[in-house]
Amino acid sequence: MVDASDPTSRSSTGETYTLGYSPATIQALQERTLATCASFLLPYLRPGLTVLDCGCGPGSLTIELAERVAPGRVVGIDVDPGQVARAQALAADRGIANVRFETADVYALSYPDATFDVVFSHALVTHLSDPIRAFAESRRVLKPGALLAVSANDYEACVVSPTDSAMTRMAILYPRVLTQNGGNRLLARDLREALQQAGLIRVEGHAGAEAAGTPESVRRFAAAMAGTARGSGFVETVLAQGWATEAEIVALPDELLRWGELPDAFWAVLKCGALGWVT
Repeated sequence: MVDASDPTSRSSTGETYTLGYSPATIQALQERTLATCASFLLPYLRPGLTVLDCGCGPGSLTIELAERVAPGRVVGIDVDPGQVARAQALAADRGIANVRFETADVYALSYPDATFDVVFSHALVTHLSDPIRAFAESRRVLKPGALLAVSANDYEACVVSPTDSAMTRMAILYPRVLTQNGGNRLLARDLREALQQAGLIRVEGHAGAEAAGTPESVRRFAAAMAGTARGSGFVETVLAQGWATEAEIVALPDELLRWGELPDAFWAVLKCGALGWVT
């Protein structure tokens, strides 16, 4: 089980969610929309579809899926029970009745073969040690002719301004820690090939960008990254690998928050996606 008190946590499956569950990070996750995270999926959503959202987090994207396919049924799963509880509360607060949330493992889904019309995941693949196996399991629960949709940030394609800043250092450290934790085995730019390896056909690649460029969005992003940088797992990894001194890593969260107040601060990352169909 995830220790929700630690911003960087390891799940019961052995996978580590490097971004962590700090309050600022959870708030950022709750503000995600399909338009910014997976606009390429929107033309394929229609009323009546059954959808599975893998790695649903606090549930904002899952609830949007439910609204778009109603009266179709949507299931959101996450390995962290705390995130499932947050998602359930959010759905109840918004009065969304055609969605349910469950604690589950993307490597061993409990659903029968050919259950869903769409399986979706956003920002999950970068944290998985064996993403192809997870995609193959998603394919198993898809109906013939159904669709797997995946999107993720490509952290090797990230830009920060000012270039000599705490956020520049964080943009280097974060993917290093992610890789050390067993993630980042599949760069988002390689999703099209990965879905083909998992047995999908007619696979399309898509791309967009996620950015923080307004005072409010920069401040929110800085707070989320500061929360990650405070996580004991993050700190221990950075120190163990010699990527920063103790003084540097202790100072980093506050430096990130100060970056978030700069009038010229900007951050952007390439967001890649793929669609693959089942025979």
